[in-house]
Amino acid sequence: MSKVSGAQLESWASITTRPYADQCKWFLNGFWDEVQGEESERIWGFCQKFAELDQEKKASGCWLDEFWSHKFLETLGETLTVIALREKLREIDVDNNKKMGVIEYLMFRYRKTVDQVINAPQGENKEEIDQAQVMVEAAQQAVNEMLKRLEEQKAAVAEAQSASNEAKKEEAAAKAAEADAKAKAAAAKRTEEEAKRREGEAKRTAAEAKSSAESSAAAATAAESAAAASRAAADESQAALQELKNQEDAFEKKKTDLEKASQTGGVVQRNKAANELEQL
Repeated sequence: MSKVSGAQLESWASITTRPYADQCKWFLNGFWDEVQGEESERIWGFCQKFAELDQEKKASGCWLDEFWSHKFLETLGETLTVIALREKLREIDVDNNKKMGVIEYLMFRYRKTVDQVINAPQGENKEEIDQAQVMVEAAQQAVNEMLKRLEEQKAAVAEAQSASNEAKKEEAAAKAAEADAKAKAAAAKRTEEEAKRREGEAKRTAAEAKSSAESSAAAATAAESAAAASRAAADESQAALQELKNQEDAFEKKKTDLEKASQTGGVVQRNKAANELEQL
């Protein structure tokens, strides 16, 4: 529930919507007697921390959301549970907008009411406030320089990381290329060995084929010789058969002639033929 009444809303909004530095000025102007000296420097430190934690508007912002409000409390050593932190934020967040302005935190820290803050006198202690403003601006500039160097360091780290990643990629690519080259070399060696093996087999096969061809040629020559001898023997046998047939034909002819002569002609001629026929 809001602790700001309807009559106070406009005045309250005019303070809480100011940048962090202006909120701190309002508080310092109104309560200078209570917070001068080291305490005023502490207040400007709170102002710088709010600006540092504001992720969108930085120093021109006017309040932090719940998450960054928790972070602010943690920077002060408030190591509370999430539930305890939310309870504390409810106590600090007087207008109940779920955000924390630096003026609200200062109210909580120094136990001031909404009415006291709204009606806090302004315009007095200008010299001290201006001096404090110079201090906060110097501190803010230092913070800005620090943030700038931090960003440069982040960029340098990112660049170094990128270069490292690229180097790792190149190293991995080189290793992969080396492994591929070794694999190809091994494959080439296996291919060469296989070619040599096949060449050896081909030579053995050729030698065997040559030996077989020579054996076949010798066998063919022997077969041809055997065939020639067989043909000669066949021719000789044929000639002998023919001679025998010729003799048989001559015998049969002579026998026929003698039989015929033994039956015709004179007695002497028939007897002679009969005698020769008996002698056959």
